[in-house]
Amino acid sequence: MYEYYPPNIYNILHFFVIPKHFFIPEFVEKRPPLSTEARRADCIGCNIYLHNIPESGKIFQIRNGKVKNKAIILQNWKKTLFLRQSTNYKLKRWTLDIMKCIDSKGKNEFTLQELYLFEQILSKKHPEIKHIKDKIRGKFNS
Repeated sequence: MYEYYPPNIYNILHFFVIPKHFFIPEFVEKRPPLSTEARRADCIGCNIYLHNIPESGKIFQIRNGKVKNKAIILQNWKKTLFLRQSTNYKLKRWTLDIMKCIDSKGKNEFTLQELYLFEQILSKKHPEIKHIKDKIRGKFNS
């Protein structure tokens, strides 16, 4: 018999939530509609590209089988609330892309010069921005 799940099937290893202010259209893909005969034919499904969500947007309540402290969960949630204020879609997208760049560094401290190394990647994602380095610098001086 093929076993897909390990014997400890009832243990939760990871559980996280993503605040709604992390969702932008590029992170969600509409799925093809169900057939008209399907029980839920009127529902529209979607795929969420979790790999596009910055790590700070994944608020873990359980990680590696250990339940996180409620105060830490709330603190992590509050750190992201500034995104809720952003009504400018392009600015939010830029901010999320910068956050992903920071995540890829894999460390808590980084220099502006290290972020400048992402200039080419960011210019492909944001062709409307002509001076990427200035924009990066502006994000961290404000």
